[in-house]
Amino acid sequence: MRDFLVDIDSEHFDNYFQNEIVPYLSESEAERKKTNKLDKYIWPVVTPLFFLGLIIGALWEFDADSLLYSILPENIVDAIIIVSTIALIFSICFFSFYDRVFFSKRKSVEDFLYNKLLSYIGDFRHEANGSLFSSKNEIKSRIHDLYLFGKINNLYCYDSVYGVLNGNQIDICEIKLTPKEMIDDLLCKEYGGVFISSSTDLNLSDFITIAKKDSRAKIKLNKDVTLFKTENASFNKLFNVYTTNASQAKKILSQDFVKQFLDAYYELGLSISCAFVNNKLYMLILNNKKIYKDWFSFENCKKSYLDKSNYKGLLNDVLDVLKLVDTIQRIAK
Repeated sequence: MRDFLVDIDSEHFDNYFQNEIVPYLSESEAERKKTNKLDKYIWPVVTPLFFLGLIIGALWEFDADSLLYSILPENIVDAIIIVSTIALIFSICFFSFYDRVFFSKRKSVEDFLYNKLLSYIGDFRHEANGSLFSSKNEIKSRIHDLYLFGKINNLYCYDSVYGVLNGNQIDICEIKLTPKEMIDDLLCKEYGGVFISSSTDLNLSDFITIAKKDSRAKIKLNKDVTLFKTENASFNKLFNVYTTNASQAKKILSQDFVKQFLDAYYELGLSISCAFVNNKLYMLILNNKKIYKDWFSFENCKKSYLDKSNYKGLLNDVLDVLKLVDTIQRIAK
């Protein structure tokens, strides 16, 4: 990972953006402006027509149109039904046309932008529908089985970024989860964040998990799993360490490791949990109560495609995660 990427306002990124992205987006920018005008003036008309046709169609289907006939003259009711049917057909056709012509074009442009921007960072790609390498249930099981959070009621997967970092495969998937609690699910707190899976040079015979303490993460340990305490009181106050091999944990979690881990945690400002098992590193980063992050998204889809500031959030999200994983891989020796 190149050092100059820490500052995306650098001249190097300006040159890359102007030479590798802007030339391909002139036509798309014109399409975006056209679509925005369409959104502004057409949708307020088409949407009410759709719901009008849907309501009248439902009344007809359930023979409730007799209520209209009892209130209004027959010829007026017939006219309402004909107009609403035409409105429903028109709005459905328009939705289909919009999806095929405008939405699909916008999606293809976003795919191009994601992969061009990620290519600037390194050998990385974007996937819009969850992880390519782990299913939702596999991610849920790993979080639970490795004590990264505790029992999960619901878990949802969104965007993901995958590629190679320092010669190791890495997969970063945006997730949302709700903890399994005794109270009504509607009252459960929803957590947003990312789940990271990466290969490492470290190959352990047993697992070591560093879990951020959370009052809502209800964790029940198996009999062979122990709670390990480091010599750093500040670290122990923030994190629990679970392992089946205390001597191995003591070797990995040296004073230097604990100090650098805390530095990385404070720098990111979000909840961090990680687990080492075999030659894999799994990490769970969760938003805190004050910060809501929509990971790996453009800051404003209404802004010009040619405005590089539109992509700062996306690039900073990826760089923050890569720097964190790079740090954890480096200090875990």
